Amino acid sequence: MVFAYLFESFKTSALVFLLNDYFRKNYPDKYNEVLLNIGFNVIYLYSCIEMTCKNYIKKTCLGDYISLSIKNKKSYLEFIKDGKIVAKISKESYIEGVITDYDFVLYWDQETSPPNVKISYKSEQNFNGYDYKVSKIKFLLVELIVKNKHHIIELCNEKYNFYIKDNTLDRKFFLYYLNYLNQSSIELSQDSHLGLNIIDHNANVTHITFTNDDTFIKLDTNDYEIISKKEN
Repeated sequence: MVFAYLFESFKTSALVFLLNDYFRKNYPDKYNEVLLNIGFNVIYLYSCIEMTCKNYIKKTCLGDYISLSIKNKKSYLEFIKDGKIVAKISKESYIEGVITDYDFVLYWDQETSPPNVKISYKSEQNFNGYDYKVSKIKFLLVELIVKNKHHIIELCNEKYNFYIKDNTLDRKFFLYYLNYLNQSSIELSQDSHLGLNIIDHNANVTHITFTNDDTFIKLDTNDYEIISKKEN
């Protein structure tokens, strides 16, 4: 097929060359006029083809490349201990039971935009972090207070979404958030107190003091719950 195309191109070029020589010799005045028009039209046609090709490449090749890049993002797991990442592994490579020393695990689903992040605690009998349901609530404000400094906490932005049903937000989670997502350089001991101000989706204002791991926020589909396991 390639040789046939080359042969046809050669025939066309030869024919154009012969016609060009014939008109140049027999009709010199008309030849110059026609040649000028042809040159203008060729330039115009080339410009149109060039623009069309560029638009086609942007819409197909580039679009396919971007889609492929997104599809190639692998979902992964982060294992957290005392607010620090102790292991990070792709979903495909994870074998249950290999990593045992952690407080909770974050499943980053890279097939969503932004990535949905499911929190699963070690205390759960079975790791089921791959199955989740997105919560419909969004807090108006989440503010963490550490050593008299106020930090705005974004539970959902263009990089991640923690509004997932059954996600538990406790002291350990916020330590992780400060270390990695907020990138704070605050040194915290295990008994450091954390304060949390919330203006929820119904404009209710709530303050929580985390003195240990017995108080946490549990997200639901359309609401949330503040749970405290302290003994009275």
